[in-house]
Amino acid sequence: MKKLLYIILAGCAVGLLNPFKTVAQVEPDFTLYRQLAGFYNPAMVSKAKHSILVSTTFSLNNKGMYMKNPQLYASASLRVKKLFGVLNFSYLYDPYSYFTQNYISAGYSTMFKIREHHWILLGARLSLAATYLEPDKLIGLASNPDYSGKKIMKIKPDMDLGIAYKFYDGTLAMGIKHLLSPTVNSEGLTFVTNPTAFFILAAYDIPAKSLTISPSLFISKTIRWAYQGTLSVSYKSYVTLGGTLVYPSMRTKGFLGTRVVKGLSIFIAYDSGILDEIRNGEIFLQYVNR
Repeated sequence: MKKLLYIILAGCAVGLLNPFKTVAQVEPDFTLYRQLAGFYNPAMVSKAKHSILVSTTFSLNNKGMYMKNPQLYASASLRVKKLFGVLNFSYLYDPYSYFTQNYISAGYSTMFKIREHHWILLGARLSLAATYLEPDKLIGLASNPDYSGKKIMKIKPDMDLGIAYKFYDGTLAMGIKHLLSPTVNSEGLTFVTNPTAFFILAAYDIPAKSLTISPSLFISKTIRWAYQGTLSVSYKSYVTLGGTLVYPSMRTKGFLGTRVVKGLSIFIAYDSGILDEIRNGEIFLQYVNR
């Protein structure tokens, strides 16, 4: 009976974190979604000879559900002529309050020319999701002797797919992540699950003399739908300035970047809530050899 009571309390505790599932992973929410398009869609990785990027997000105000523990994403891609495509390898470190996920991934993408200035891109990615769980950090299980000090490590496979259509300076793309929905269960409880997620990108770059104006729309479906509208302006390769509005979470995001050094992109980003005082930061670095 006592054990049953602990399980009920634990269910209530994790249920408060997410009323729709026992508990669900919080998908990383990068401000620089265009620069990190390959994270959301394996068809959108860089098609350069080789590319290396590193991005990190972190909290500037550690209160509330939008808190970002330091997350790290690193990716390297290599164009292989004999394979008629690009190989991509990536790593994601994603900590949460009572668990941490490490994603190690390998993917392949290719592109087909339909006609002049029109291309179809396809991509697939296989991952191993290593989840390290500390169940005694949940209030409902803190005093349960079965979980006191207990650590759980699970390694599960996962898969992502992506498709994109590029035309002139425009892009339409859709990525599907977590097709295998890796889940961590223990004692009849679901502690972590990665629900299948959908990501849609529509973007266009409008050249205007020395400027490039870039409107974009990013739609995501993880646990619920979210919409991000962005407008950025670039002056040659010297500077890029942009802003984003997110609905329904009502957050504003801004970013500043430069490509003044050939092959190197440096961006910093900031997001803040309209209805709260939660603030996060982001740093992005990428080197591309075309």
